[in-house]
Amino acid sequence: MNPNLIPAVDAAGIPGPPWLFHVLLVFTFFLHLVFMNLTLGGTLLAAIAHFRSRGRADDPRNVLATRLMAINNFGISLTITTGVAPLLFIQVLYHQFFYSATILLAPVWFGLLFLLTAGYYSAYLYKFRGTPTRGSGGGVWLVFSALMFLLIAMIHVAVHLVHAQPEVWSGLAAGTWNVLTDATYWPRLLHFVLAGIGFSALVTAWWAIRKAQAGDNVTTNTAIAAWAWRWALWTTVLQVVDGFVLLMVLPEGVLK
Repeated sequence: MNPNLIPAVDAAGIPGPPWLFHVLLVFTFFLHLVFMNLTLGGTLLAAIAHFRSRGRADDPRNVLATRLMAINNFGISLTITTGVAPLLFIQVLYHQFFYSATILLAPVWFGLLFLLTAGYYSAYLYKFRGTPTRGSGGGVWLVFSALMFLLIAMIHVAVHLVHAQPEVWSGLAAGTWNVLTDATYWPRLLHFVLAGIGFSALVTAWWAIRKAQAGDNVTTNTAIAAWAWRWALWTTVLQVVDGFVLLMVLPEGVLK
């Protein structure tokens, strides 16, 4: 590849010891992952639960969907807020690679703002126009919100995959969609999606068990815990399988 595609390092240097920014990056990204998993996985799981229950208000799965989206009214805001710090630390440590990746994928990177806005508003439309208010309906808004957050996850995986592989930059001149043909792209994306669904299912099961133990609507909460626990279990199993697939498709140099 043309080495001139990699910009020069900022002459001012990093404003502090690199290890400090690495620690802050990992710590803040961990906080972001907690809320991101609830936003992405929780919305996907809520959409699945809503349609499995056919929108019936008395179905435990629909109650589960309502609870998850009630969490996400705050979780989406916290996902955005906690995502700012790790993004800044990535830019400090890897600015010549990260900025280049966002420029190479500029149309879809810029579209992230529109997707986030649409997903956020759709979550509120579900809350005020769907099941939580009327007792039924709202499934279209829920699915649309889940789709927006899934597309955002796809964009982030693409950008970070490109920024970690400057050797593929010249090939992106033929089309930004070429990143989707990378052998590791879909296993990476699936790894995050399964983790989000599994984490959300685990939180939901824990919440339902606590309410059942407190004597609050024991039958419904027991059913919610059982259904959510099965999703937590099987998404974890699938994530392990997907992890081995990702390991096998990694380039030999990266693997070693």
